[in-house]
Amino acid sequence: MKACEPIFLGFLPKKIITELKGMDNLKLIGSVSSCIANSPPDMYSSDKPWNYNKAAIFDTEQDAEVEIPQKERDKYRLFAYKTYNLEIDKNGVREIDIGEKLPKVTDKINPNPDLTDFVFIGYDLVQEINVLHYGCSPLSCNGLFRNFEVNEYCLMDEIESAVNAAMKFEEIGAEPPPYYLFEVYMKCIP
Repeated sequence: MKACEPIFLGFLPKKIITELKGMDNLKLIGSVSSCIANSPPDMYSSDKPWNYNKAAIFDTEQDAEVEIPQKERDKYRLFAYKTYNLEIDKNGVREIDIGEKLPKVTDKINPNPDLTDFVFIGYDLVQEINVLHYGCSPLSCNGLFRNFEVNEYCLMDEIESAVNAAMKFEEIGAEPPPYYLFEVYMKCIP
């Protein structure tokens, strides 16, 4: 696979989910998708100002943390996401301009965030990416963690393994392709 630089998208608080049927070593779900590990309620409500970026997540940790309901702070973790200019299906890997999926995505996003307090926890793949929506993660949403080696966050440790898995997803019952590759980072608890 041709190397390319990941693009920082932003920060997003997600509900801590520590159970997934059939996965015994799960610490918590680190999926980009909100199908199982949800974002805070009313985050995208039209009743309040939208302070997220063009990737529908937040440029700063502070903006993301404001979205967590005060009484439920211990039920959420803060994640940071990077993606690649790649699209993957059973036919292989294609370079794309992620800006076509997320219009003007690089116009507002901080390209060099401080991730000092974050740890890389793995690679995820989602089957859709557009403004205000990240599709299903076949590893967690479709239970394909049973078919591939995943870590305790239901993510893959190696980029090559993630790409190879994405090329097989369609054949084993995942959501329809194409799939998009993400690096997932989680904020360390002090």
